[in-house]
Amino acid sequence: MSGRRAESKRRNTEALLTAAQRLFLSEGYQAVGIQSIATEAGLTIGAIYSLFGSKQALLHAVLTNLADQLQTEIRILEAEPVADAREAVTRYVRAYHQLVSTMDGWRALRLEVEALSLVLGGEEPERALVEFGAGSRTALAGLLTGRTLDGRKLGEVRAEQAAVGVSAVVRGLAVQCAVEPGVASADRWVELALAVLAAS
Repeated sequence: MSGRRAESKRRNTEALLTAAQRLFLSEGYQAVGIQSIATEAGLTIGAIYSLFGSKQALLHAVLTNLADQLQTEIRILEAEPVADAREAVTRYVRAYHQLVSTMDGWRALRLEVEALSLVLGGEEPERALVEFGAGSRTALAGLLTGRTLDGRKLGEVRAEQAAVGVSAVVRGLAVQCAVEPGVASADRWVELALAVLAAS
């Protein structure tokens, strides 16, 4: 691929992702048609199919972009000297709480729930959408591996088990807080996540 073609593809991909993210977050996945996305991006419907293959694949790309915000927080935690697993989970949970407590975070959560309904409603779940949920859990497992808990370092298996539990708790709390805003403070999120960590 020539340099100009590659640059054009990159620009078009970015334009479609930006347009889709803005529209999906403001209106919801189901309410947005592919023509609206193409128009917002200043491109054609053919560009969506050429670059992403489907509206659902574009949704996956948008969700991946949104998940990168949490991944950024995890990378910051990895770079800082946090020796203890409890401190790492505390900071992870607070970052997650802060993210979903914003209007954009709430809208991203709504979009994730819409994606989940697509997965659960389909005869064959889209692998990409199923894998979306694994990203932050895998990153959390990596963050916990080698950290100490009660004087012992967490191995990969125990770190993965802890990450599954902690991820389930924070996602569940995020959904609950979307339904009942303010039902659980960041401190309560941390308390529950640390209980799961201790039981892992």
